[in-house]
Amino acid sequence: MEGKWNTQRKYRSNWLPSLSLGDVLWHQAIVTSKFLYEERREKIQGSNEKVLYDLLCFGTSDFSELDRPNDVATWAGRYSSVLADRLWSLVEEERAKVCCGFSRGCEANSFA
Repeated sequence: MEGKWNTQRKYRSNWLPSLSLGDVLWHQAIVTSKFLYEERREKIQGSNEKVLYDLLCFGTSDFSELDRPNDVATWAGRYSSVLADRLWSLVEEERAKVCCGFSRGCEANSFA
């Protein structure tokens, strides 16, 4: 698992500043979508995390012309999803720190 986490951090830490804002958001949306599908999907705990997961997936999707009102709305959805996913990761890291040494009761007291 540790090696897998290092791989995740590697592709999640890529930032391409030479791209335009739209392209950076698109790249980060692809990275977030990959992480959601490969890592978060199997670890969802409770209905709130399921709703959050579905919203994040929705925000990283490439919409059809009918569902894409304008570029600003698309960028806002992508930005929100990327940001929320990173915040979710920070919450998980803090949860792991708090649960360290208390692993027996940690799962029962998770934020579901």
